[in-house]
Amino acid sequence: MSVTRAFTEVLKQEAVLKLAQDTLAYHQQVYDKMNQRFQSGVGSRADFNQISSRLALARTNLQNVTANLRNARINYQQVVGTFPGEGELEFPGSYHNYLPANVEAAVARSFENHPILKVAETDLEATGYTYEQTKSAFYPRFDLEVERDANDNIDGSEQKVDDLRVMLRMRYNIFNGGADQARKQEFAYQVEKAKEIRNNARREVEQELRLAWVANETLTAQIPVLIDYVSSSEETKKAYVDQFDLGRRTLLDLLNAENESVSARRDLINAKHDLILNEYRVFHGMGDLMPTIGAEI
Repeated sequence: MSVTRAFTEVLKQEAVLKLAQDTLAYHQQVYDKMNQRFQSGVGSRADFNQISSRLALARTNLQNVTANLRNARINYQQVVGTFPGEGELEFPGSYHNYLPANVEAAVARSFENHPILKVAETDLEATGYTYEQTKSAFYPRFDLEVERDANDNIDGSEQKVDDLRVMLRMRYNIFNGGADQARKQEFAYQVEKAKEIRNNARREVEQELRLAWVANETLTAQIPVLIDYVSSSEETKKAYVDQFDLGRRTLLDLLNAENESVSARRDLINAKHDLILNEYRVFHGMGDLMPTIGAEI
């Protein structure tokens, strides 16, 4: 997951940087208009000071966002091994259609496919086999032994001797019961420990998968709402610009409308990138991350 987190973070910060650049350009445009008004004696000093402070804030925000993107790219280089250039990474498509129908199906998939659970299950089986082997020490051991002696002309006799002996031999170590019992108890403990490790791994994998699934459902539902929010805030901002030019809106109204539009667009950027990351989390929880998308990142 470290690669997918680094990948989506770079894409997110690139989108946030573009938003910050657009925001600065908008404030610069308003500043130029208000400065012209102020210099001609039409605008007030209060309005000029207001847009000056907002412009400075937009510049500071752009510097912070630029630093965040640089940090995200450095982190990507540390995880992946290469430094991503500007626009080098592409926003991936959604993998929603590849997800199971419901979370229960996803959990069932993880139990049979997640590599951590496979290792835990294998360890449990191996420990259980060894434990069963320790039980054999408490039972007698039977060996079928066959011996044959064929002799000719022994001691000057012309008589042939052909001896065939078949024996069923039982061996039972009645003096080693204490050591065998201790070994059996030790491996019985190891079996219980392996079960606990397997069960804890199942719980952790299931918890992470269910959390990712809930987040995925929430973001999927939020994005259409945020798209509407962005559209409405943009329409409001355009209307305020027209009304401001007619003297029916104050500069503060105009700047607040811009802030709401920026906030809406930032929320949409976060939601879209978080949705991609949570789809990755779901596939990771099922043990299908690399087979599904590994080659594309």
